Amino acid sequence: MSSIVKYSSFASNSFVWEHFLKSEDGLSAKCKRCKTVIKTTARSTKGLHVHLKAKHQIEDLNKKVPENAVSSSSVSTNLSMLSPELPSPSKRTKITHHFPIQNSENSMEERVARMTAKDGLPLSVFVTSEDLRELFKAKGFLLPRSSTTIRMMVMNYGMTLRMKVVNELSQLKETGHRFSLTLTSGHLQVTGGI
Repeated sequence: MSSIVKYSSFASNSFVWEHFLKSEDGLSAKCKRCKTVIKTTARSTKGLHVHLKAKHQIEDLNKKVPENAVSSSSVSTNLSMLSPELPSPSKRTKITHHFPIQNSENSMEERVARMTAKDGLPLSVFVTSEDLRELFKAKGFLLPRSSTTIRMMVMNYGMTLRMKVVNELSQLKETGHRFSLTLTSGHLQVTGGI
């Protein structure tokens, strides 16, 4: 038999209660922003603080700062000289948000290809392992659910690498560089000079 837990506002000197509703039994709290229910073991608010910081980028601005740290008032004064308004912590975006990931050296295609070629992971692992899928999701990648699609992704990435090597070698040849290629057990060795 499941019981319905009622949540209500709670007046306290801890800032976390501005963002959470407390259960009647005091054993859990519900986030006002995302409706996540978090246990408050032994009436501790540590989990609530962690949730606010990790999920909503909200920190307690009134917590004690070490003496050797720069004061927040001097930082805010210096920052206000640079820009008239700063977005609130919950609305800030990471700088990497403004750059496309697809063409970076750490693209999903590169990571999957490297894990299959170098680490020997089978393609089926990328489809069946929820933990691996969650890791990719945490980095902002949506991993395909089909092993055929993943195989094509790895093959296409391999083809782009081959084309890159061919182009680099063509440029070396056109500029008069001399080099030799040696293929041994699946490895390509390029030696050259001017």
